[in-house]
Amino acid sequence: MRLFAATLTTVVAGSAVLAGCGSSDSTSSASPSATEPSAVASATQSSPAPAASSPTSSESAASASPAAAEYTLDQVATHNSSGDCWTAIQGKVYDLTDWEDQHPGGAARIQSLCGIDGTSQFLDQHEGDAQPESVLAGYEIGVLVGS
Repeated sequence: MRLFAATLTTVVAGSAVLAGCGSSDSTSSASPSATEPSAVASATQSSPAPAASSPTSSESAASASPAAAEYTLDQVATHNSSGDCWTAIQGKVYDLTDWEDQHPGGAARIQSLCGIDGTSQFLDQHEGDAQPESVLAGYEIGVLVGS
């Protein structure tokens, strides 16, 4: 069998196959250990996937995990304008600044929630409707504490 100087190992039906560019006139065959299952498996294993990178602070804040950012109602109250609109709904805090102009009922509906606990207004309008709750979840930045 003709071996090649530059080799690429490929597994075909449980055996190692050597292929590549540039040839060598050597006619020796691969050593028996190269075709043993453990040698073939280790030759074909890919490197482990890199670990997930740490989330940025904004990603951490937007996470709905137990480590979500915590805000008081006093903190929410400082974000009370159309250009900086946070609200608390059912114990979670949302930054609705980017949603104001997209809300189907108009920006004024969202602006009325800026800086307050808007739970009752939200539930009065959307209770039991999965679609608004799903949209709202995309704007979650943390949980309300100390209420």
